[in-house]
Amino acid sequence: MTTAAEILARYRKAGLRIATAESCTGGMIAAALTDIAGSSDIFERGFVTYSNDAKHELIDVPRATLEAHGAVSAETAEAMARGALACSSADLALSVTGIAGPGGGSAEKPIGLVYFGVARKGGPTRVVREVFAGDRAAIRRAATTCALDLLAEVLDTPLVSSALAKYVGKRVFGVDFSGAQNAGRLIWIAEGVINPFGQLAITSCRTALDQLGCHRDRDAVHAALAHWIAQQGSVAIACDFPFSLPKQLVSQTSWHEFVRSFPAIYPNGRAFQQACRLMTNRKEHKRATDVDAKTPMSPYNERLFPQTYAGIANVLAPLIGRVAIAPFDEPDPAKPLVIETCPASSLKALSIDHRHYKETKKDKAADCRQGRVRILDRLIAEGLVLIPNALRPSIIENKGGDALDAVIAALGAAASLPQIENRVGYDHPIEGWVYYVRG
Repeated sequence: MTTAAEILARYRKAGLRIATAESCTGGMIAAALTDIAGSSDIFERGFVTYSNDAKHELIDVPRATLEAHGAVSAETAEAMARGALACSSADLALSVTGIAGPGGGSAEKPIGLVYFGVARKGGPTRVVREVFAGDRAAIRRAATTCALDLLAEVLDTPLVSSALAKYVGKRVFGVDFSGAQNAGRLIWIAEGVINPFGQLAITSCRTALDQLGCHRDRDAVHAALAHWIAQQGSVAIACDFPFSLPKQLVSQTSWHEFVRSFPAIYPNGRAFQQACRLMTNRKEHKRATDVDAKTPMSPYNERLFPQTYAGIANVLAPLIGRVAIAPFDEPDPAKPLVIETCPASSLKALSIDHRHYKETKKDKAADCRQGRVRILDRLIAEGLVLIPNALRPSIIENKGGDALDAVIAALGAAASLPQIENRVGYDHPIEGWVYYVRG
């Protein structure tokens, strides 16, 4: 038997919130969960829908379902779970409907018959049928106990269709990088864990100043970021800056040699960009991976070169040998795995409009805010990411879209795990590879 305290602890670790829709138990499951102090971060809400009208009015169970199959049926339990999920902000909803007695039973539907439904974002709805013995009180208690056990069992059943199911519990980070002077406020770091459903549950999203506790000076922030990455252990960290250049601009025989010599060859970002333009007759070339990922710009584009230069010189160069950088190093379970990602590439692959969510002088603030809401809600609806209510305002209200990009970068980190296991990108040892969420 699983206790309510155990359920709350496990769902808290997984970053999942629960809603319930109860008929025959009349709120006993909700009571069991909320008897535990501090349950409000996990138990999102409960519906007691004892009558058919309540089932229809509160959680949108179709009247046609109730009329065709009755209140105590697999079809109604499924509709109740789906309705509770849709009418809440929970990640998983459990429903229960049954005949507790002493009257109301029949040969087809005996006293003690109870149906449970479990609906979860991004996954199928499951229905369980049980028949309990005893009087009304015993049947209701048994149904409550079974519901708690079912909540525990669901956590042990990943979405088999998810490529991330085998990486349950893996911590990942997304770094929305900046080479600007005020990098401490522009760099955002999102952290998440792959939950038992193969989804990424975001647990934090903060600026570099808040995450690293460093000074605002750009070089100090970059140094602190490199040090922090090296200390993270067995995690995946995705950064959204180019890790290399088109191969015709790399004279070194290995990527590691290129990165080690990079700060000495190019004393600053502008010198780096000018050298690239000189070698290409001012043409902007892209890497093979930029073409594959449909990245918006060349690594030395006027808008991107400060980010490329600072990322390679200030972050990657100090990390050589201290972490595993894909696809240039073999993964090492004892070291952080650092990968390149591009949030715009993930959004394009998912057919999500990636325009107008970063505020500029040309775009209206309200339109850009709505763009961030639209993107975040789409990622949630697709079952890719789970966002706690407490983090949602900071992600949406960040006008530059940097917080949202950090979340998408974290998704890129998660998506890279099966790709790297299948050695995607390892045939590009100089130019590297952009890992992103593929549709």
